[in-house]
Amino acid sequence: MAEEMKEIEEIVGKSGNTFHYKVMTELKSKGWTVLVSPYYNDIISGKAREIDLIAEKAFPFQTTVGTPGGFIKLRLFIECKYIAQTTAFWFVDKDMAKASDLVIATTPCRPDNSFTNDHHYLTEDNDQVGKLFADAKAKAAENELFFKALNQVLNGTIYFRRQPSIIKPPQGRPDFTKFILSYPVIICNNFDSAYRVDTNGTDHKAIQANFQFEMDYAYSGAGQTDISDYFLVDIVSFNLLDEFIQKVEKDKDLAAFFLNNS
Repeated sequence: MAEEMKEIEEIVGKSGNTFHYKVMTELKSKGWTVLVSPYYNDIISGKAREIDLIAEKAFPFQTTVGTPGGFIKLRLFIECKYIAQTTAFWFVDKDMAKASDLVIATTPCRPDNSFTNDHHYLTEDNDQVGKLFADAKAKAAENELFFKALNQVLNGTIYFRRQPSIIKPPQGRPDFTKFILSYPVIICNNFDSAYRVDTNGTDHKAIQANFQFEMDYAYSGAGQTDISDYFLVDIVSFNLLDEFIQKVEKDKDLAAFFLNNS
């Protein structure tokens, strides 16, 4: 019995599911609807894949005359990662042209309005992004913590982003969802072992704030057509989760403004 208990403790310790459920519990306590470890079929490999969490929250908004305008929903595609080893991220200036195109393509924001720059992908505090990474224990790129996390969160985002909302309207009621804002997110236990490095590798310091990782990601779409998309992935420390949620909730308010002024 003692050996079995020790084995169970080792399994639990290595699985990462404890942190996974900690994130789920925290989001549910904040009013989010959470889908745990949904599986999908990877069209490239033909294999079943999963993403850790899909979390959604609906927010009512009003029209300019004060009548109900429906709901804007925030949808987070989440990978939960426990950083156990020292990890370095190389930072570069964000490609603001691509980031702007991403916002225009995925939100109601318009290119002819300066308020678009209030989206959290475009604000000045996020003008630098992670671009490369390496950790202390990895022997090859495919073994690195963030290589796996980035692939999992982007593959899950690509598959689920056009799926119906996981928040269903009451039976017999119409769905008044006007827009769903979707974000790929990696939530880490903390940044205690995470460091940022400049482009020439001569300066490095501890990471203390949430940041974004920039990727040009190639994949096969419907009919096996080759697609290359630009993504920004929010990298969030668990103790800074509230700060991140506040930012995307401001994006929701921005979307409501543009829906009311379209």
